[in-house]
Amino acid sequence: MEALVRGLGGWSRAFRLADPAAQRDVLAVLIERVHPERVGRGIYEAAIEWTELGRWLLVAALGEAPSVNL
Repeated sequence: MEALVRGLGGWSRAFRLADPAAQRDVLAVLIERVHPERVGRGIYEAAIEWTELGRWLLVAALGEAPSVNL
């Protein structure tokens, strides 16, 4: 797990440089579903339902359990 967490920093750059099809493949492994949540009149935020792997990586990247509902 430690080696995986150390490698997370490079993922951001690699993801930004990847073609859209490769990005979709990565996101499909990490994200179950994304849907809009209304937070105000005409204002929406993305609500992300993470896969189990996505939740683990998010917690590892943040260094602690996030305060948002995963």
